[in-house]
Amino acid sequence: MPKQWINNTTTEKIVIVGAGGFGRNVVSFIKDINDYAAANGLPAQWEILGIIDDGAPDMTFFHKMGVQFLGKTDIFADLPEGVYYTVAIGSGAARRSIAQRADAAELVPATLVHPDTSIGALVTLGEGTVICPGTRLTCNIEVGKHAQINMNVTIGHDAVLRDYCTIFPLNAVSGFVTLGEACTLGANSVINPGLTVGEGAYIGSGAAVTRDVDDYSVVAGVPASVIKNLR
Repeated sequence: MPKQWINNTTTEKIVIVGAGGFGRNVVSFIKDINDYAAANGLPAQWEILGIIDDGAPDMTFFHKMGVQFLGKTDIFADLPEGVYYTVAIGSGAARRSIAQRADAAELVPATLVHPDTSIGALVTLGEGTVICPGTRLTCNIEVGKHAQINMNVTIGHDAVLRDYCTIFPLNAVSGFVTLGEACTLGANSVINPGLTVGEGAYIGSGAAVTRDVDDYSVVAGVPASVIKNLR
């Protein structure tokens, strides 16, 4: 049986905003999603219309994957009605800004879940969220809009992930943890049970977080301590 998040009976069109490394990941993930759907007798879930980026991106990988460059974000209003979008950018604050513009242009946020994940009972995913391969979400978890959960991350029971949070690979987020809006967890960090990571906070790679983290604080180390404040 196909997984519950692969259930479109028609192929939807999607644009990817961001031509960096995560944009390349998303192209690969969409291929995996389409392959999984085909193996379960469903049509391709997504047709990638192209890449949107405000810089001058290296398109070598995308061209090899048959994906074209569409232009900068000022083309949002020119896209066909009903087109989906995903923001493949690591900064939660940047995703928030771009998503607001895309929503204003009446584009539709796509929620992308790689087939190689496990998602337990009573888990809700906000629109625009991307769940990468190897991720494990246990149960009774709330994930906000446009969250980005990278490869091989574990999210414990009863956790709350606010909008635009970013979790890099190999993180362990324990039960009853709350991650604030647009916070970032660097690779291979651990958040102990019941803690709150504040809005806009940054957890350094490899940190062991043993107490609450204030809004816009940068913490690192074992145990994690405050390095600086971003405001």
